[in-house]
Parts: sequence; structure tokens; C-alpha cells
Amino acid sequence: MTFLTIPGLMTTLGQTAAGGTQLIEAAAFILIFLAIVMWIGNSMAKTMDKDWLPRLIVWGFFAKMAGSLARFWMVTILYGSGDSFDYHDAGHLLSTTWRDFAVPVSTAGGEGTAFTEVVTGFVYALYTPTFLGAFLIWAFLAFLGQLLFLAAFRHWFGEEKRRLYTLAVLFLPSLVFWPSSLGKDALMVFFLGLAAYGSSRLLRTYKLTSVVPIGIGLILAAGIRPHVAGALAISLVLAVILGKPLPKLRGSPMRPVVLIAALAGAVVVLGAFSTTFEVGISDSRQAQDLGGFLEDVSDRTSTGGSQIEGAAVSSPAQLPGAVITVMFRPLLYEGANAQMIMSALEGTALLVFTVWKLPQMWQNRGLLRRKAYMTMCFLYTGGFIIGFSAILNLGILARQRVQVLPMFLAFLVAMAWPEPEESDKTKNDRPSRPGLTAAAPSYRSRLEETATGEDEQHENTDGQQP
Repeated sequence: MTFLTIPGLMTTLGQTAAGGTQLIEAAAFILIFLAIVMWIGNSMAKTMDKDWLPRLIVWGFFAKMAGSLARFWMVTILYGSGDSFDYHDAGHLLSTTWRDFAVPVSTAGGEGTAFTEVVTGFVYALYTPTFLGAFLIWAFLAFLGQLLFLAAFRHWFGEEKRRLYTLAVLFLPSLVFWPSSLGKDALMVFFLGLAAYGSSRLLRTYKLTSVVPIGIGLILAAGIRPHVAGALAISLVLAVILGKPLPKLRGSPMRPVVLIAALAGAVVVLGAFSTTFEVGISDSRQAQDLGGFLEDVSDRTSTGGSQIEGAAVSSPAQLPGAVITVMFRPLLYEGANAQMIMSALEGTALLVFTVWKLPQMWQNRGLLRRKAYMTMCFLYTGGFIIGFSAILNLGILARQRVQVLPMFLAFLVAMAWPEPEESDKTKNDRPSRPGLTAAAPSYRSRLEETATGEDEQHENTDGQQP
């Protein structure tokens, strides 16, 4: 239904000179971005996926651009208001300060709003777009973030799961639609994707150069939503501690160095969190202050047309309800309008699929430690659920869960299908050969060596991948 609004939007814009200018600029942006995306797709593709990956990336890009046009229609025509208007005005104002080689100061209030206005001013200092052009730029940044999440996932699993995750992270309606407008969500997807890619590379290679994308991504994300950046930083630290190193990294002297670097990054991000919300890291009143912050979030979000009953998670008994609320609601019976119905269809489908695959996910539970990136995805998703359980508005949750969906989808795809080395049938069908059992490498060992060899082949090309 949403995409049916796009022809009407084009007709409306084409009726005025200003609208015609926006359409010309939009067409130019789409062509430029398409060329970049095609180059990225060809750079990412390797022998095992070159026949399908570039094509899916291009189609994902077109879906993203359509989602951005639909968001523009919703903001400008359907509602006629929104934060995007304020960011656009601030971008025009602050861009002049950036052009004078000075860092502007925004007086806007609210979590991350001032930082987002400063970032918008920086982009506008390079090129000041029309309102529609700004939507497309932000949508493109979010799409790059989705590609970074894909790059973070693809080295850990075989072709089947890579293909499934590509489809999920590029075409899930929420990721196509919500982070496709001028605002915080698109920037957060990009910043978190950058941090996730660096984290995956760090866990896979122990190369300290991976700290650069991690640090940049987390620091920028902390400028908008420090609690989300803090959850990702803590998840990375715990993944280094709890996750098993790949075979080639076992016994590596770099492990303690990587742990120290991860801890240092976590401290920096948590410092940003404590400064923003006035929660002292060493303060004995920290729990009370944080509890008061969560209560305030609940109070501020429990109004509007999509408010729900509930409270932030304070005990394990509340966790199942929080999982359903944060990750899947609204459900089908809660759809009150077209947007809610679309979100409800997606949420209900994800919930049904997750429940259906729970037995297989339990069987694959060993992956949570054997693949350190899965450790991080699992812990970050759990931390996000606990933190966002304080939000009592389904409309806000539907938009802001795009910050966790890429990592939740990675966890879901990885755990919902069996790994070849875990197939009991394969093990039972393999004939036993006395005298060779101890000497021959196990099926799992051969697969790990193959995966390790593939990782080593990719290490020299990491700089060319998003």
C-alpha cells in the first residue's frame, strides 16, 4: 500500500518548479548512489557468492530508495510535520559555521537532537540538498549501515546462511522503511553497522586496526543514543571474554591486548552514557538514578495513540513479556491504522517464525560460544530488550527497534538452521575405520580449517569491503 503513494508523490512534486528541482536532484542522487552500490556489491562478492550477491544488493538499494520516497510522502503529505523539518532547517543554519571551519553548537534539547543537528549541518556544509535530497542521502547512509552488518556476518557462516541473512537485512520492511528519512534512526543504523563490522573483524582476526571502525561507530552512536552504544560496547567486551577464539587464534598473544582495547572502548562509551544521563559509574546511587531515568522514559512514552501498559524490566519474570513487546509488537490484533497493520504483519510473522524455530535454536546453542560474533549479537539483543522495555509506545518501538533488528536477524538466521558439523545423521552414517579414528581429522575440524582458510583469503581484502 505504501509504495502506491510514490506515483502520487511524483505527480505532486512535478506540478511546481521547486518540486521539479527536487525530482531532478533525486534522480541524480539515485544514479550516483547506484553506481557506488554496484561497485560495493562487486567488491564484496567472492567466488562463492558472485552470482547472486551483487544482484541482491542492487535490488536492496532500489527497495531502500522506494522506502525513502514513501517516508518522504508520509512526512510531507500525510502528516505535514515531523522532526525532519527541524533537522533540515538546522542543517541550513549550522552549515555556515562548518564552512567557516568552526564546530557549531546546537541549542536543541532532547536526547541526541543537538548532535544530530550538528551532523546535519556538517553534511549540508559539503552540499546543501533539497528536503527530498536529504531524505535520500540519509537513506543511503542507512543502506551502507545495512551492508556493513552484512559484511560483519558473512565471514562466519556458509553460503546458505549468508544468502538468507542478505535477504533479511536488506529487505525486511522495517529496515527498508523506518531508517530512510532525515533523522536519528538512519544515522544510528550506519554508526552501529560500522561498529558491528569492526567488532566482527576484531573477533575474527585480532587485528587492532579493527578498533578504528569500532571506535568511530560507537563514539558517533553515543552522540545520539549513548545507551545503545553502551550496550554494544559491553556486548563486544563480553564476546571477547566468553566467545571461543577461532582455531587460528587459539593461544594468540593478542587476546589480552584485544580484551584491554575492548575494555578501554567500553569505558569511553559508558562515560558518555553517564555524562548524558547524569548516572555516575562509581556512584553508589547509580541504580536509583538509572531506575529513575527508566521510569521517566516510561512516563514520557506512555502517551499518544500507541501507548501500552507495562514497565521496564526489573526481574527475570518480566523478561518474556519484554521480549515480545520490544521485538515483535504490535501484533495483528493491535493494528489500528495502515502503518500499524504493516508493522503488525511483520512482527507477527517474526514471532511465529521464532517460536517455530526454537527447538532448532536450542540444538544450535553451542554456536553462541563457538562463533564469538553470535555471542555479541545475543548479548546486544538482550541488553537492547531490557533497556527499551521502558518505552511504552508501540509506534516508537516500531521505529527504534531498527537499531537491533540487524543483529537479531543475524542471531535468528545463524541459530534457526542446523550447522553441517552438528548433523548427527552425518556422524552416524560415516563408517568407522579402526586404526584411523585417532589419526584422521574430525569432520568438524576439517570444516573449521576450511572456514579459517577462507577467512585468511579475505583478510587482505577487508579494506575493500564495506
